[in-house]
Amino acid sequence: MSKTSIMSLAALSTFAILALGGCTTVPAPTHETTPPTLRWTVIDKATNVSTNFNGNGTVNAKLGDAFTIILVAEDVEGIHEITLSSSVQWTCLSGEIAQSAGPSLGAVQKQDLQPNAQNQVLTSIFLISNASATGFDCQSGFKFSGGSIQFLGSGTDYASHTVNGTLTFNVAG
Repeated sequence: MSKTSIMSLAALSTFAILALGGCTTVPAPTHETTPPTLRWTVIDKATNVSTNFNGNGTVNAKLGDAFTIILVAEDVEGIHEITLSSSVQWTCLSGEIAQSAGPSLGAVQKQDLQPNAQNQVLTSIFLISNASATGFDCQSGFKFSGGSIQFLGSGTDYASHTVNGTLTFNVAG
């Protein structure tokens, strides 16, 4: 395992421990009143620097950049579901002629939670994904001019209140 991989693993482990605080549980709600919240953490794999966004966020990236994305859904009265999906699109130019690719859709990650045997529910859950500003292929004679990688996340509580968030990476050509 490389030094970079070990540092990234350590950063993710530390984040999970700090962010989730040991998996807090509460009694399953009988009357849910608050909607969930979403928080994105973006970790630059080259520098190990992390940036946080509440709800929605935008990151400006360059070709070759790579990131780890952590989506956290929280609700003080219990979180029931979290989803995370992605989409990639880009444009290539040859003079004034443009070709577009995408959007290409990634697989949806989904985690459904249920009360445990003591009728307790988690107040926070997370999903992890990766974003790599590579693979923007252009036909011969065309040059990459820009693109985006978009992550769509959602969190749903036990009263079916759903909150959606978007994290967009704008990739410069």
